[in-house]
Amino acid sequence: MAADLAALLAARHNIPTVTNVDTDTVLLSVYTGLTVRIDGTRVYWREPDPHHRRKWPRRMVYLTVERAAERLADHYKQLTEIPLGELLANGIVLGRNRDYREQDARPSTMAGEEPPCS
Repeated sequence: MAADLAALLAARHNIPTVTNVDTDTVLLSVYTGLTVRIDGTRVYWREPDPHHRRKWPRRMVYLTVERAAERLADHYKQLTEIPLGELLANGIVLGRNRDYREQDARPSTMAGEEPPCS
């Protein structure tokens, strides 16, 4: 699944990636601050929020690499249109809420759905 996503991003969108295996999850680095996790059944990442419109990060979750690649290409384009220095200086790629730990939060919803209340 990770190899397929990396191949699609490279072939269709000319986006290079770096892949790392971390226990049961594959990490795919698309751009500074845009890291994708693949657990074998889902592809998920934190949606970039360069204009700080949301209070909490939104998780993007996809079941197919084709749809994930299309959405990642949009996020990649959005981030690369902003100078890297500005992204880093404003904390955009690191996120405003540094206490949020995406790697500890397993996705439980599909993209666009609100997470269940606990």
